[in-house]
Amino acid sequence: MKKSNINETWHLAHSKEEADITGLEIQLFRVFYAFMHWQEECEGAANGFDLGGSDLAVLHLIRMQGRPKTVYELAQLLNRQDLPNVHYCVKKLVKLNLIEKAPEPIKKSIGYQITELGRKDTEKYSQMRRDIFVKLFLEEAGNVAAETAIILRKLKNAYEEASRIVAFYQGDPNKL
Repeated sequence: MKKSNINETWHLAHSKEEADITGLEIQLFRVFYAFMHWQEECEGAANGFDLGGSDLAVLHLIRMQGRPKTVYELAQLLNRQDLPNVHYCVKKLVKLNLIEKAPEPIKKSIGYQITELGRKDTEKYSQMRRDIFVKLFLEEAGNVAAETAIILRKLKNAYEEASRIVAFYQGDPNKL
């Protein structure tokens, strides 16, 4: 029986380099969904709220640096272009009294800030994260978070540039 090579078994990989990148992309999916699942489980156990990963990202970013954020700033921080969905998360968090409108506008826009309930919620989440995930991460991977963040930033930049090229040249590599 002939051993199958990567070129015959995977439509995204016609070389070892492409196979390596494809493997990386599969791991990105797996890490992303594991991260979302962890956030949701941690929030549910710590606080009893049924919040999705996107909701939690918005909540924690609003608390970050102790200053109000606009929907546009939140979308920028998350590298999201779907402002209506970010706004939906904000409305959901306001309804749960985890965040509120800031008293002063930010650059003529509505800003949102953490409430006392939101502060308590994020503190409980943070403590559970510290006790469980941070401990497991350091045991599993050591202190590689800073280096990994740099690599992921470079990867994000490559995907963003590839998206711009596709949008501008409409996928025709002969126009590059």
